[in-house]
Amino acid sequence: MLTNIDVVLAKHYLSAENAGNYSAISVLRRTALYAPMGVAVAMFPKTSKLFEMGRGQRSVLSNAMRLTLLLAGAVVIYWLFPDFFLNLLFGGKYLFAIPYLFKYGLAMFFFGPSFLFLNFFLSRNQIKVAYALLIAMLVEIGLIILFHASIAQIVDIVLISGALCLAFMLPFYLRVRRAGVGIYDR
Repeated sequence: MLTNIDVVLAKHYLSAENAGNYSAISVLRRTALYAPMGVAVAMFPKTSKLFEMGRGQRSVLSNAMRLTLLLAGAVVIYWLFPDFFLNLLFGGKYLFAIPYLFKYGLAMFFFGPSFLFLNFFLSRNQIKVAYALLIAMLVEIGLIILFHASIAQIVDIVLISGALCLAFMLPFYLRVRRAGVGIYDR
């Protein structure tokens, strides 16, 4: 819901034309977000099994994070070649989206590691971490309700909520890392 509520709210608040344009921009989230999310989904059973066995999960998490950052970092292509992607996917129909593409991709860059951390902690039976994403989602909804005059505002809010997600995940990781319990390979 966190990464889709913006489209629903854009459809509600923006004009029909701008809502359609925003939906076209959001299609590009699939390339920027779904590949890193696949890494998180693949990591889950591995870290879960290691956790149940009382073994460290550090190397699995580290490898998954490197791959996630590599895949999510591909959004730099949105900055370097925005017109190429828009032409490839939409035949040049949505070139208006060029100014928003990199910011939207950057938001998805932040969501990738956030979902990786979420899956990591859930694989360790630490469910309180889900509240962090719930708070980020409520902030996103609240901000879009307050500031929804343009596509640019909504894209900025998605970027803010993506950064918040990652910021909310880091304390959980740092706490586990500081404790050194179960995360380090033996």
